[in-house]
Amino acid sequence: MFKHSLTQRLTLYFLGSILLVISSVLWLVNDAVGKHFIEQDKQQLEDKISVLQSLYSNNKSSNLMNITSEVARHAGLTIQIKDQNKIIYGEALLDSTEQVRQLMKVFYWSDNSAKFLAMRFEMKGKKPELPLLQATLSVNINHHLEFLTVFKEMLIKFTLVVGALSVLLCWFMTRQALLPLVKLTKKASLISKKDLSKRMPTHNLPIEIYSLSCTLNQMLDRLEVAMTALTHFSSDIAHELRTPVNNLMTETQVCLSYPREKEEYINTLASNIEEYERLSRMITDMLFLAKSDNQHLNINREQLSLEQEVSDIFDFYEALAEESSVSLLLIGTATLSGDKLMLRRAFSNLLSNAIRYGDSDSEIIVKLNEQNGQVIATIENKGKTISADDIPHLFKRFYRADKSRTHSKHEGVGLGLAITRSIVELHNGKISVVSENNVTKFTLCFNAGSKRIL
Repeated sequence: MFKHSLTQRLTLYFLGSILLVISSVLWLVNDAVGKHFIEQDKQQLEDKISVLQSLYSNNKSSNLMNITSEVARHAGLTIQIKDQNKIIYGEALLDSTEQVRQLMKVFYWSDNSAKFLAMRFEMKGKKPELPLLQATLSVNINHHLEFLTVFKEMLIKFTLVVGALSVLLCWFMTRQALLPLVKLTKKASLISKKDLSKRMPTHNLPIEIYSLSCTLNQMLDRLEVAMTALTHFSSDIAHELRTPVNNLMTETQVCLSYPREKEEYINTLASNIEEYERLSRMITDMLFLAKSDNQHLNINREQLSLEQEVSDIFDFYEALAEESSVSLLLIGTATLSGDKLMLRRAFSNLLSNAIRYGDSDSEIIVKLNEQNGQVIATIENKGKTISADDIPHLFKRFYRADKSRTHSKHEGVGLGLAITRSIVELHNGKISVVSENNVTKFTLCFNAGSKRIL
């Protein structure tokens, strides 16, 4: 794994890119200079060949003195002349030259430390007695090769110097460019679970780092909300568990303060059982919510007739409704794909609340209908209007709109509506509540054909 810092990484990337570009340019320059020398030498050979062919053509005898003199006048030039493959002037070239058969074709040959660029050509005379001669004119290119060697060394040194300067420059520029990240790091180090109020700076930042800073601030906002909710939730749990535990301890201590009759012990144990059941329900509800928050609940979907499910729930709550002097009314039909037990629990929670907090001699109406690909269910009851300040908090855990009912004969602990909302959201639905003019109505809206993937 590459463990260098981001500054080192970027410096190496930039340096590699710079050296690659410079090396490519210098290679092209070196190649262009080499080709220029070849063209220059080739042009010199072609010009001199033209002069030599003219001299031989205008020569009145087979004397080659004027041709050899013309070649000798130019330093670095050598010539070999053949008459029917017999050398009549000049030294023999390397065997490789024999493989070059094309006229006016450039080739190389070496003589010890000297290297030549050569070209073959023919010389024709105007008089019949002058033979057709084959000649090879060569020019010494050592001075060009020496220049190219020195030039290459200069290019290598230049590349090394530029590379060294590029390392320093790239490091400095990268370091300066990454200073906002260093500031973000220092700022982030000041954030802890004890203080989530600090935020990342967003002023005078590059657009990429500005986006990162905004994203981190949004994450911190969510974390702060979650930590606040967790703190309140922990406090609420402690408060809710303390009451039944204190009741159990008090009743047990009083019972054990002195010997009692068997019936008194039985009554005490029966009272303790009620508190244990309350604790068990609370723990079960909290586990359900924890699994829902972490998406660990699996939905066993099946096609359900909601009117049949609500009718079964009515049968279960019929005795409680009669005790509270309320009547239950179901209107409409609807079909929904969902988890039977979960949906029953959601409707049971809403119906239980409606019965508990509804006025005596009133009616609780459950309406079901399907429209525009949605299943809509409403539970409406008459009773005390819920305050507008309480409405946004109704679905929070351990929240009770009527504080006077805390730990009363109604054994709820403020988790029912939170569980109901979780069940509705698990079924890709939404729940809302409206309370006005002594009428409270909960509305559940589901997409009839949608499924949430867990």
